Amino acid sequence: MTNGGMVASRARASSFGGRRWFRIALFFLGIGTFVWVLRSCNEERVWEALGGVGWKFLPIFFLELVFDAANTVGWRLAFPVGNVPGFWKLFFVRQAGTTINQVTPTATLGGEPLKAMLLAPTVPIPDGLASVILAQTTFMIAQMIFVLFALVFILPLLGVSVNVKVAMIVTFLGLAAGLFAAVKIQKEGGWGYLLSAVVGKVLSKAKAESVIAETGKTEERLRRIFSHERGAVWGSVAAHLAGRLVSLGQIWLILSALGVSTGLGICLAVSGLSILIDLPTSIVPGRVGVQEGGRVLILTALGLPPPLGFALSLVERAVQLASILLGSMSLSFLAGK
Repeated sequence: MTNGGMVASRARASSFGGRRWFRIALFFLGIGTFVWVLRSCNEERVWEALGGVGWKFLPIFFLELVFDAANTVGWRLAFPVGNVPGFWKLFFVRQAGTTINQVTPTATLGGEPLKAMLLAPTVPIPDGLASVILAQTTFMIAQMIFVLFALVFILPLLGVSVNVKVAMIVTFLGLAAGLFAAVKIQKEGGWGYLLSAVVGKVLSKAKAESVIAETGKTEERLRRIFSHERGAVWGSVAAHLAGRLVSLGQIWLILSALGVSTGLGICLAVSGLSILIDLPTSIVPGRVGVQEGGRVLILTALGLPPPLGFALSLVERAVQLASILLGSMSLSFLAGK
């Protein structure tokens, strides 16, 4: 190896080590935040509220599966006509990929290349990669539309200062700008570096190289979708939006199980503001602490007791863990085929 190559290799190793320690620090900071938020709430009231969940967790988790099914439909619309995998295969591949997103610190992107690998050789890697990238993009577009509607509806009703409302609007605009840039890159190409960085963390070296080698074909497929298959793009967005509407019912069920009688407006506020908090904090492993603190802040702003916010977060954690279990079983089955 040349001196230049050795220097570059050491620089990459140093960079990786720095990121690793940064993620570890974020994780422990999140744990500390979790404990602090719990102790700031009335712990007895948190456990008291959770006591009302019981068997109601089953319909709550069922709605999570319906939400996943709607998002699977959104993904299915991203494939070329004539080469669309079956719904159930996509459903379980999506569960496996989402599990990787949940348990690896890659900002909810690590499982996306894995989905394409699990679909090969039935689906060519360029088509598989293009489908997961497009589905992730249309999912984000649906999220932004949903959050925009929620903000328009709830901002006048929130009991928070003007500065907090401005911060919400600025956060939304920042996320929307990032999404616009991502769509522009997909239309014009040039996202290979990001793909290389992500697949290198979740796939073996040989598999990562095979994925990266198909980058040019994947970029061409994405350009073709945005230029000639816009109906599929907006159909995918609509499917993801339908999933978001299902999530409103899930929030209503959770709050009802926690003893809160509420209407659509509160559910819309909780769901929309949760997205606004969760997206920028996805860098924190598992969003530990920030999810709990975020739910407490949201329910407090809506005039509800802080312990209910923490209890809501714990129920969401239970749903996430159940989904991870299902995804892990799906991954084991698919990898063994």
